[in-house]
Amino acid sequence: MYTLTVDTIYNRGDFKGKMSRNEYWKWQLFSRVWLLILAAVMGLIVLLTSSPGALNGMLPAILLMLCAEPGAATRRLHDVGKSGWFQLVPIYSLYLYVQPATID
Repeated sequence: MYTLTVDTIYNRGDFKGKMSRNEYWKWQLFSRVWLLILAAVMGLIVLLTSSPGALNGMLPAILLMLCAEPGAATRRLHDVGKSGWFQLVPIYSLYLYVQPATID
């Protein structure tokens, strides 16, 4: 899972290639859990120190995850045989994310 995460973050601007369904959902799980843990830690720091400025430490992690998200979604849609632009169609893109890969 570590190599998948590092590869996804490293290739955040790469909209070419493919990402399997398994890899895509592992990425989604990792990014959501990571942000939840980070939010909990930052929330505790704010409660203990009464300093709302501590939440600024969360901003780089959020931006990193948000920057990697479109690239991962585009590579997943390429695996299904669709254009990456389909991620802009909300319900249909969720349907495509769970489809099996197409055979080239």
